[in-house]
Amino acid sequence: MIDKVMMRLLKDNKAAMLLALLGGIDLLWQAPIRYILDGGLLTDFRSFYFAGRAIFGEGNIYDHNYLIEYAKGSGYTGYVFSYVYPPSLAFYSAPLWHRLNGREAALLWMLLSIVLGVFILVAVTHLISTLSNQESKGKNSLLPWLSLFLLVILPFGNNLRLGQVNSVVLAFISASLVLSLHYKRDLLAGFLLAPAILIKMTPLGLLLYFILNKHYKTLYGCIVGIIVLSIPTFVTSQGLKSWEFFLDFANMMDYGQTMPGLPDVASVPNFSVAGWMARLSMSQPAISLMTKIGLSILGLGLIWQHWRLRQRDDGKLLLLPYLVLMIIASPFTYLHHVIYIYPGLLLTIWTVWDRSCRLRVPLLIGLISLTIIAGIDLPSLYNDLGLNITLLRSINLYALLCLFGIGLMVPELCTMIEE
Repeated sequence: MIDKVMMRLLKDNKAAMLLALLGGIDLLWQAPIRYILDGGLLTDFRSFYFAGRAIFGEGNIYDHNYLIEYAKGSGYTGYVFSYVYPPSLAFYSAPLWHRLNGREAALLWMLLSIVLGVFILVAVTHLISTLSNQESKGKNSLLPWLSLFLLVILPFGNNLRLGQVNSVVLAFISASLVLSLHYKRDLLAGFLLAPAILIKMTPLGLLLYFILNKHYKTLYGCIVGIIVLSIPTFVTSQGLKSWEFFLDFANMMDYGQTMPGLPDVASVPNFSVAGWMARLSMSQPAISLMTKIGLSILGLGLIWQHWRLRQRDDGKLLLLPYLVLMIIASPFTYLHHVIYIYPGLLLTIWTVWDRSCRLRVPLLIGLISLTIIAGIDLPSLYNDLGLNITLLRSINLYALLCLFGIGLMVPELCTMIEE
């Protein structure tokens, strides 16, 4: 499905082909090919790989000790993080992982991530181009270079080095956005959003974005997609049992709760709202309560602004705040999650440029600067920089919150003073 969409985007578009080539070169340059060829198994890919191999067995893939023992039984002695996703990812990847050893599987996963990264680049650029005003076509020549620049400064390379699943999820989100906002094929858009939800859960919040933008059929397509894709995971051996294990595991994933096999929730690399609260040395119930209050305030503010913009049909410009909220609402937010802002960020920056806001220069400087800050691995630098004050050790989160705020304001600023 995604490959057909990509071919349609590239057809008769030399700029898109050049963009795909340059994006592919950038991603390939950052890919840990030598590490994999030397037998290394990418850090986060380990849990996907062994969970997929173990899901049809008798054990519980959400039991960290079981997953480690399974990995050891397969000849791998390195550390394996807990598998924290719904059974869907492990279920659908299982037939493939059973046929490939660790090195072959990691190489295939890396290649898939690169291809999907190129798809995201081309698809999102195509979407923003078609959403631009007709009179601004002459300025669209800058759009591919802007999209490529954002691909470079956002942590796509970090995802490749970790073997993360975020590129897969973002590819489904991007395809859903293109099909709904551009091609008006809402049922198919919703169906393609379903895999993203079944892998990561947090994209569920994007349904509200589509609904408030009056793309109601996206909801129906998503429901059908979730049902169709979930049924095979229920009827096979250990299927229902795996979902029971997942629900038991999910019940422990409250805000402020450290999960077995994962870093402490208060560890500096976790710059979610819950992680920020945890570093203030609150009790777990207090962390949970304050996080829910904070996220509710952000969410209600976003919904209120979206409702106000519905009459002007500018609600689609609020994609960036939705994506930021999707990231920081998770109990754990790490650097590799920042790539999810890519579609909304490109839409927001291009809106500022395309509509010639009077605040264009400061807004553009702010958006680019905040993106660079959010995409840097600052948690690894805090000790070297001497930042020992708790409130100063969440700069990535602050940058994302600032992007959230700017994303809320841009539709108002650029609509009121559009030239």
